[in-house]
Parts: sequence; C-alpha cells; structure tokens
Amino acid sequence: MNLFGYFIDTNLILIAFGLFSGVIFIFALIALIISAKANKKMKKLLNKNKGTDILAAINDYYNRCREVENNFLEADERLKRLERESGVSIKKVGTLRYDAFDENNANLSFVAALLDESDTGFIINGVYSRGNTATYLKSIREGKSIYALSDEEMQAIYIAKENYETKTKNNLR
Repeated sequence: MNLFGYFIDTNLILIAFGLFSGVIFIFALIALIISAKANKKMKKLLNKNKGTDILAAINDYYNRCREVENNFLEADERLKRLERESGVSIKKVGTLRYDAFDENNANLSFVAALLDESDTGFIINGVYSRGNTATYLKSIREGKSIYALSDEEMQAIYIAKENYETKTKNNLR
C-alpha cells in the first residue's frame, strides 16, 4: 500500500490497528471498573438516604455537617464560659484544727482557708474557749489580707495552696 508517498506493508497497518484497538479496549475496561466502583458507592450512599436522589443525599449530608458545626460552636462557647467561671471558683481549701488557749488540748478551734486560682477568697476562724466560742471571717485578695493573720491562718493558706498543687500534679499524671 502506498501512503503519503511511502510504501507501507498492509500487515504492518493491521498490527498497528490491532495494538491500538487493544490499548483502547484496556482503557475502556479500566473505565468500566472505575465506573462500577463509583456506582457501588453511589448506591450505598443513596441506600443510607432511603433511595432519594443524589441532590437530596448531598443536601442531607450538608445539613448534618451544619448541625455538627453548630454543636461544636455551642460546645466551644460553653467551654469558654466554664473557663471564665472556673477561674473565680473556690479551688484551694486548707483546714487546720488547733488549741487556741492551750486549755484542753482537744484542738476544738479551727481555721479554714477557701481560695480561687488567684489566691482570692476568705478565711473562717473558729476560736473555742471554755466560756465562749467566736467565729471570724477575713477576706483574702491575692494571698494577702488587710487584717492581721495569725500563724494558724497563714498555715491554712499554705495548706490550701499545697493541697491544690498536689491535686493538680496528680491529675496531670
């Protein structure tokens, strides 16, 4: 056969077209396999949505994603609020029993320190004697008080801080 001024053997042309047809057949087979897998996934998706069309399935998926996003935003807001509130809640508690006047050695007097994260809170001091019991309340701001603190009250503040540090370290493990 004479093609474009060149002599080409007919068998060579048939072999070339045969190879070309084989390659096209392989590509078509691969495309068919990919299409079958996609069709299987599509049927699975539509079965989840009770046989609705693809647009309804996509819309349902979009709505569920929006719902998850809204739930996440609400949870994030709650977390931020809890973090704000947590900073001012009582977290450090220290108590101490003692004998105020060395009268009876029964340690019937007590002091309790209740503080937040910034060591702000109050101290309750109950002083017992034979004829009288008195209770005192002293405010604490950042670990200090405008009132004079007794050794027992200072020790209760120290115990509160130590208890909190110990509890925090144990929770991090």
